[in-house]
Amino acid sequence: MKHALIAFRKPIPLLLGVMFIFVLCDVSSATAAGSDDDLSHVQRVIHLASIFDAMSGVNTENARMALEMLMRNIMVRQSNRFHIQLDFLMEFDQAAEKITTGQYDLVVLPGLDYLQIRPKVDLVPRLILSKVDQPTEPLVLVTQPNETLKSLAKKDSPILMIDMGRFGETAKLWLDTVLLEAGLKPSHQIFTEIRRTQKPSHSVLPVFFGQVAACVVMESALKVLKELNPQIERRVQILKRSEDLVTLVLCATPWANKEDVDIVITEGINAMHDPKSRQALTMVQMKRFYPFQPEYMVATQNLYERFLRSMKKWGQ
Repeated sequence: MKHALIAFRKPIPLLLGVMFIFVLCDVSSATAAGSDDDLSHVQRVIHLASIFDAMSGVNTENARMALEMLMRNIMVRQSNRFHIQLDFLMEFDQAAEKITTGQYDLVVLPGLDYLQIRPKVDLVPRLILSKVDQPTEPLVLVTQPNETLKSLAKKDSPILMIDMGRFGETAKLWLDTVLLEAGLKPSHQIFTEIRRTQKPSHSVLPVFFGQVAACVVMESALKVLKELNPQIERRVQILKRSEDLVTLVLCATPWANKEDVDIVITEGINAMHDPKSRQALTMVQMKRFYPFQPEYMVATQNLYERFLRSMKKWGQ
């Protein structure tokens, strides 16, 4: 039995959105017709890329289990199947250069990364990947009660907790914007240490116990932790809340075949009506897929522009 082509440069956790798109298109699933004769019908290969650390905290074993579940539930609907070649781009700084080579049809990126790469290559957003029941959600700056931005800046050796990977870079960009607009310095000049974690609880609980000064997490993650431990509600505060931002976006490149892209989008939306597929997505912390609408990106675009203005004013 042959398998779809996957290019891994080192062992890494399977990304949520990329994993899902791979599942949609895997022609060699054992749940399909089950013989190598099926491969004779394969006419196309879709080339997909993603920055490997777009999101953290996904257990590899759970990702594999979810992958198998999605294969069984989705591939039975595909009559015109195709291979997908999956490539994880290990370094964000190299991503734009690799994407502009023309070898990829689809790219999965965090919302802010899409905005940074867009001037270099004409990417077309097609699908929003979200962890909540809406296409966007806010970040929150969590501190001990009665803290202010100015009091944080005056603390002796304050520590900040943020997510690992590209999502952590999004959190840091937002916080830098907030601090600069308040007339303060960016985060790396206020906090003596910026620690990165794989789970929201590893960021929030140190704030709860007074071990660190602050953390930045998604508001939905903080709500879950408050439900599990009601004392968190009384022992921490949301000092700042961002506008609703795009977490992950699936984009088509100028070299993508429109028919292939439309199939991916359609199957992504259809999966939301399948209980078993939704269960599989829950295992990897993904909840919904939304067809892209320009208004979804407005707040993320505004944040990026505010950041650029603030950094220019600050002199960087």
